[in-house]
Amino acid sequence: MQRRGYLLAELRNGEMTKPELEGALDVSRSTIDRGVRELESEMLIERGENGYRQTLAGKLALREYAAFTRRIAGLYRGTNLLTSMSRDAPFDLAMLKGARIVASERSYPHRPVETLYDRIASATTVREFTPAVHPQQVATYADLADDGAEVELVLTETVVERLLSSYADEFEGAMANGGLTVMQASGDFQYGLTVARTDDGPLAAVMVYTDAGVRGCIVNDDEAAVEWARSRYEVERERATPLG
Repeated sequence: MQRRGYLLAELRNGEMTKPELEGALDVSRSTIDRGVRELESEMLIERGENGYRQTLAGKLALREYAAFTRRIAGLYRGTNLLTSMSRDAPFDLAMLKGARIVASERSYPHRPVETLYDRIASATTVREFTPAVHPQQVATYADLADDGAEVELVLTETVVERLLSSYADEFEGAMANGGLTVMQASGDFQYGLTVARTDDGPLAAVMVYTDAGVRGCIVNDDEAAVEWARSRYEVERERATPLG
């Protein structure tokens, strides 16, 4: 597929002869001949009445190959963030497909945090686990809870202690009105994960940290990414202990 995918893709709209393929792809006739032979031998194309056409196997193979190349492209774009995680971190490539990746910059270190919490400022439901806490994060969730949104957080012991010591009024007030549910995690997290329903639809995000602070954020509204994030959140939720 890597070598002949371009030829298979050219047949996506219907039958074409070898001369038509040669002109459309701007390659030599010998290249077309070799490509046609290879794709025919793999039963990805077949001869029709007016030229060559994709088989069902060819159409499906091209679709899977296109999805694979998009995932690999996303992986390359997210490499700098993924290197901050251990090799056994529970993560799925679905989060990178079509994602917006926001990296922290020396002149703008809080850009990933602001990007995420600006996106979910009008959410109706939020589910999140996180190993860190930020002022904008606390303010966003306090406002959402006051506005009637359902916010559920799974927090590490360190984060719970910081909330109680530094943001006690916002934290306890949001819990008292019933809009905020907090659970304490059974251990630490290698990254933060957020799943929200916003005015624009479902949204998933992964916040990546280093010892120096936020490294970046991966934001994605693709269905597969949101589904993975939901299932990943539920795993940590099942392990957590409710507070309050």
